Amino acid sequence: MANDSTRSIVPMRVRQFLGFALVAFLLIAGCSGVDEPKLLASARDYLSKEDNVSAAIQLKTLLQANPSSAEGRLLLGKALLGSGDAAGAEIELRRARELGQPDELVAPPLSLAMLGQRRYAEMIEVFVPVSARDL
Repeated sequence: MANDSTRSIVPMRVRQFLGFALVAFLLIAGCSGVDEPKLLASARDYLSKEDNVSAAIQLKTLLQANPSSAEGRLLLGKALLGSGDAAGAEIELRRARELGQPDELVAPPLSLAMLGQRRYAEMIEVFVPVSARDL
């Protein structure tokens, strides 16, 4: 009888939500020991096979554990660009650049991401030196 009264006090949806929240917490707690080199290697392998979705999954897992992984951000930007998400790619590529990835690695995919969004003028301002714009 006590069990029936508890069910009426706590609605079913609340119990389901708490159950899902507990499972999510346990999964996140279990993922704290992410092997960054292994995930990066796996993502690179997926990218070489043009499997951008699988690469993005690996990289998002990595970035949940280590948001400051510059290489992870760079590769995620490339994966998103390859899957047609130019806006998402730009965000990740800019973060990679901020985290220290060299311009020679970031600029080509970042310029493609900006082109994919038809942001030509901004791309020129970001990537073309001032002296070359005066020509």
